[in-house]
Amino acid sequence: MKTVLQVLAALVLMPIAASAQTTYQDQGRSSVSIKKNADGQTEITTTNVNFEVARLYSSEVPETFLLKKTLTETSFDNVDGSTSKLTVEARTAGRSDFDRIAWTLKEDAHGASFDGQDLYLTRLDGCCGTAAAYRAYNIRNGKLIAAYDGNQGTAEGAVTTPFVIEVPNVYPGLKRFIGVISGDAARDFEAADRNGQTKLATLTYASLDGALQIVDVYGIVPEGWGVSTSSEIVDLAGRNEGYANRLTLWSSDSITDPVQAFAGFGIKLTFSTEDSQDVLIPVKNDRLNVNAATLPTGYSLVIR
Repeated sequence: MKTVLQVLAALVLMPIAASAQTTYQDQGRSSVSIKKNADGQTEITTTNVNFEVARLYSSEVPETFLLKKTLTETSFDNVDGSTSKLTVEARTAGRSDFDRIAWTLKEDAHGASFDGQDLYLTRLDGCCGTAAAYRAYNIRNGKLIAAYDGNQGTAEGAVTTPFVIEVPNVYPGLKRFIGVISGDAARDFEAADRNGQTKLATLTYASLDGALQIVDVYGIVPEGWGVSTSSEIVDLAGRNEGYANRLTLWSSDSITDPVQAFAGFGIKLTFSTEDSQDVLIPVKNDRLNVNAATLPTGYSLVIR
């Protein structure tokens, strides 16, 4: 049998487990409401709250953001589509974990998520033939980078990001983004006519700080025809590596000056009406080089 002294000695030698301390806590309430409106239609409203942790390793000091997302969506029976409101609150560490609100966002959207690197993406679904419209925000400050639509890129499945162009072996990272928004989009496209031509698409060439250049594409649409738009990123150097909506500029490997680095690629847009017309805009000196663009007859580019 152990003596009292043996028991006391064992207690002294036992490691003392550190008690867990809660530094931040939050919760959200999800709900559903079903009712008949004045027209006799069934109206279903759902509110869903969830939390997402975004960890960023592309800077000298890793950052972590806590994203609280609230989506309120309303739909009606026998009606295509729905309305949806998005609210996002992004928190990060201040004096303690997640006590500082870094940015907030409110807009019409059906979904939103962190892309795993630098962007927070929102999506507004299309209805009745329109394409889903997306917005890309800087995850660090909530600043809008570019708008684009579901016709952009060659990725299989749903579009997730704008075109992302990255220079390899540059720390903490050197990237550019291209968003293409067309008349098919559910939002963000501003229709216009100019000198007998119709605006077909708007391109935004951007960095993480926001838009660097905005270019509108105008063309002639045959009477009685609609326009379908698609786009893709094109390697013009023959050395770059593309996957889905991303392009790695091996032709600019380790170059830190953006003016030198961002070249050797371009953006190709295809406009389908009575027939298909291609527009190719190369990038040079970190800008869309509209003077070197390949344009069909009746098409023009306008820099805002």
